[in-house]
Amino acid sequence: MKTTNGLLLAAPAIPWLRPRGWIHGKRIRAVVHIACLEGTSPLRLLEQCATEVIFQSDEEICPRGSTARYYWRVIEGCVRTFNLTGDGRRQIEDFLLPGDVLGLDHLRTAPSAAEAVIPSKLRCYPRASADALAAQDPALRTHLRALTIMSLHSAYLRMLLLGRKTAVERVASFLLEMDSRNCRAKTNSLQLPMGRADIADFLGLTTESVSRALTQLAQTAAIELSRGSVELLDRDSLADQARKAA
Repeated sequence: MKTTNGLLLAAPAIPWLRPRGWIHGKRIRAVVHIACLEGTSPLRLLEQCATEVIFQSDEEICPRGSTARYYWRVIEGCVRTFNLTGDGRRQIEDFLLPGDVLGLDHLRTAPSAAEAVIPSKLRCYPRASADALAAQDPALRTHLRALTIMSLHSAYLRMLLLGRKTAVERVASFLLEMDSRNCRAKTNSLQLPMGRADIADFLGLTTESVSRALTQLAQTAAIELSRGSVELLDRDSLADQARKAA
């Protein structure tokens, strides 16, 4: 790699990749080597056609209704997908964390808008190139299909969450979900990249209801609220709170 004007550039041997360019009006920051993916995940094959893009907080990644030309994989940070109701209210549909892939459920256009919650690094894969690789590699094809099924299953569970649970139960379930998706070493400290307004729009609550639910959970000694994080003191108690309406 070499550095030009503060940008890290690779020298790919793949003719359709350029070290600099634009995607959805966003300047490409780097081209990624295949060695950047650890382990033996089938997704390693996609690194042949990957570019790396950095988005700042609240910066749009793809607008709703835009042509679905890319898959996106979160490397660092957090991404939210959302839609607006007819009266302008926002409904957050999902939070994507490192390792999650955006765009698998897109057909010809993006059904939701996506934007960075905090400064985030994503890898971008042209759909045509990624689909061609998947057609040639059964392991990659199966892995992408499994990710799509998992995404649909998560949406189904979220529908049940919004339809049957109280505010406290929703918040408890949310904390447990974020804890289970935390790819770092398990600790009692849960760093949440999203604020309470985002959590409220995800759970179908008001910001005030989220704050009251967190306070109530803290009063049961299941959690302790710290600046910028939530300390999970008793996961069993938190799970009991989450499944009362299950």
